[in-house]
Amino acid sequence: MQFNFEKALQASAVLLNTAQSKRMSYLRLLKLLYIANRESLKETGRAIVPDHFFAMKHGPVLSELLNVIKDQHHLSHLWNKHVSRKNFEIELLSDPGNDKLSRYDVAKLTAVAEAHQARSDWDLVDLTHQFSEWASKAPGGSSVPIPLEDVLEAIGRSDQAEDIVRQAKESAAFDRIFDASSSC
Repeated sequence: MQFNFEKALQASAVLLNTAQSKRMSYLRLLKLLYIANRESLKETGRAIVPDHFFAMKHGPVLSELLNVIKDQHHLSHLWNKHVSRKNFEIELLSDPGNDKLSRYDVAKLTAVAEAHQARSDWDLVDLTHQFSEWASKAPGGSSVPIPLEDVLEAIGRSDQAEDIVRQAKESAAFDRIFDASSSC
């Protein structure tokens, strides 16, 4: 799936807004986003935040978003206008809106945040370590791609994997065309 920065920023803001202080560790944010994406794929056949999934030591992550947060992406400067990072904690500075998210997306993100609010960051790591798409990669200290097909198999949608992957590719192509035409 092609990374969608605007959706990633807006989805992150929804999650940060669920915290009273509008801050959380970026580990927590990445776990909640992965869980929300996984649940959305199971329920609707599409991810809320298209990104490349990777298995890392502390569980699955959205890899491009991680690079944005760590200031290692060409769009990090746009992220930094809305979100600050101090060590491992991030804080929402200004709301980027949510016009790129559907009502379902906002409701799912909010529900996932509420469902896991009592869990510590490390409880979330333990939870995501139970996901078979992560466990089958056993990344140790490295970073291993998690194909979308592996996630779909883990959530019981392998019979629809071909259609879901095709739709994700078509959506990414549409986004590329639309983004290119809007910048002219």
